[in-house]
Amino acid sequence: ATYVKLLTKQDGKSNWNLENRQVIANINAMTPWPAAFTRLNRQTVKIFKAELSDRQSDEPPGTIFDTDKNGIYVSAGSGTVAVTKLMGSSGKRLTAQQYLCGHDLKPLTRFDS
Repeated sequence: ATYVKLLTKQDGKSNWNLENRQVIANINAMTPWPAAFTRLNRQTVKIFKAELSDRQSDEPPGTIFDTDKNGIYVSAGSGTVAVTKLMGSSGKRLTAQQYLCGHDLKPLTRFDS
């Protein structure tokens, strides 16, 4: 058995400076509670599912460099992550495609690290 401290909400804060596998591991570990989260345009965005991406980016960690119906592609410290399920201010879990229908993410928008 391994003992670990009790999780708090702050443990869910995504650190985009980590390598892509570590970012995804953190998202998986924090789902469903306390939920992985990040900030976008001063609003909290919860991330429930993300996958490794083979797309390449030279942008700084936390930068959204591309979007499509399959995901929101974010640069990590090493590699990239495709965010596929998230929740914005609406309070509903949405696929990337559903989220993008209501949110216009400009190229090179950054999540807060």
